[in-house]
Amino acid sequence: MDSEAHYICTGLDIYLTHEPSAMDAMALVHSRIRRVIFALPRPDVGALESDHHIHGIRSLNHNYRVFTLASQYNEAEACGRPGPR
Repeated sequence: MDSEAHYICTGLDIYLTHEPSAMDAMALVHSRIRRVIFALPRPDVGALESDHHIHGIRSLNHNYRVFTLASQYNEAEACGRPGPR
Protein backbone atom coordinates (compact mmCIF):
# COMPACT_ATOMS: atom_id res chain seq x y z
CA MET A 1 0.00 0.00 0.00
CA ASP A 2 1.26 3.48 -0.83
CA SER A 3 2.58 5.14 2.35
CA GLU A 4 1.51 8.60 1.09
CA ALA A 5 -2.13 7.48 0.94
CA HIS A 6 -2.37 7.55 4.75
CA TYR A 7 -0.65 10.90 5.29
CA ILE A 8 -3.59 13.12 4.39
CA CYS A 9 -6.83 12.83 6.41
CA THR A 10 -9.14 14.40 3.81
CA GLY A 11 -12.75 13.54 4.58
CA LEU A 12 -12.03 12.27 8.10
CA ASP A 13 -13.41 13.59 11.38
CA ILE A 14 -11.58 13.66 14.71
CA TYR A 15 -13.28 13.39 18.12
CA LEU A 16 -11.39 14.89 21.06
CA THR A 17 -12.06 15.17 24.76
CA HIS A 18 -10.57 18.69 24.92
CA GLU A 19 -10.21 21.63 22.58
CA PRO A 20 -6.85 21.45 20.79
CA SER A 21 -4.00 23.89 21.39
CA ALA A 22 -2.62 26.11 18.62
CA MET A 23 0.06 23.57 17.72
CA ASP A 24 -2.49 20.74 17.54
CA ALA A 25 -4.96 22.88 15.58
CA MET A 26 -2.30 23.68 12.98
CA ALA A 27 -1.36 20.00 12.72
CA LEU A 28 -5.03 19.35 11.91
CA VAL A 29 -4.87 22.01 9.17
CA HIS A 30 -1.81 20.34 7.65
CA SER A 31 -3.42 16.89 7.83
CA ARG A 32 -6.50 18.19 5.95
CA ILE A 33 -9.00 16.93 8.54
CA ARG A 34 -12.66 17.58 7.63
CA ARG A 35 -14.23 18.21 11.06
CA VAL A 36 -13.09 18.53 14.67
CA ILE A 37 -15.54 17.59 17.41
CA PHE A 38 -14.53 18.19 21.03
CA ALA A 39 -16.28 18.01 24.40
CA LEU A 40 -14.47 20.38 26.75
CA PRO A 41 -13.27 23.90 25.94
CA ARG A 42 -9.82 24.96 27.17
CA PRO A 43 -9.98 28.73 27.73
CA ASP A 44 -6.32 28.82 28.76
CA VAL A 45 -4.79 27.20 25.62
CA GLY A 46 -7.66 26.30 23.28
CA ALA A 47 -7.14 27.59 19.75
CA LEU A 48 -10.49 26.95 18.08
CA GLU A 49 -13.48 28.28 19.99
CA SER A 50 -11.69 29.73 23.04
CA ASP A 51 -9.08 31.80 21.20
CA HIS A 52 -7.50 32.33 17.75
CA HIS A 53 -10.21 30.46 15.76
CA ILE A 54 -7.46 28.85 13.69
CA HIS A 55 -9.91 26.68 11.77
CA GLY A 56 -11.48 29.73 10.16
CA ILE A 57 -8.41 31.73 9.10
CA ARG A 58 -9.01 32.21 5.37
CA SER A 59 -5.36 32.81 4.53
CA LEU A 60 -4.48 29.21 5.49
CA ASN A 61 -4.43 26.63 2.71
CA HIS A 62 -7.12 24.50 4.42
CA ASN A 63 -10.04 25.10 6.78
CA TYR A 64 -12.16 22.66 8.76
CA ARG A 65 -15.43 22.79 10.64
CA VAL A 66 -15.54 22.70 14.45
CA PHE A 67 -18.29 21.38 16.72
CA THR A 68 -18.44 21.51 20.52
CA LEU A 69 -20.30 18.88 22.52
CA ALA A 70 -20.69 21.20 25.51
CA SER A 71 -23.37 20.37 28.04
CA GLN A 72 -24.13 21.49 31.58
CA TYR A 73 -22.13 18.56 32.88
CA ASN A 74 -19.11 19.28 30.67
CA GLU A 75 -19.04 22.98 31.51
CA ALA A 76 -19.28 22.30 35.24
CA GLU A 77 -16.57 19.65 35.02
CA ALA A 78 -14.29 22.01 33.08
CA CYS A 79 -14.62 24.55 35.91
CA GLY A 80 -13.76 21.95 38.56
CA ARG A 81 -17.33 21.62 39.89
CA PRO A 82 -19.26 18.38 39.98
CA GLY A 83 -21.79 18.05 37.19
CA PRO A 84 -25.56 17.71 37.69
CA ARG A 85 -26.85 14.37 38.93
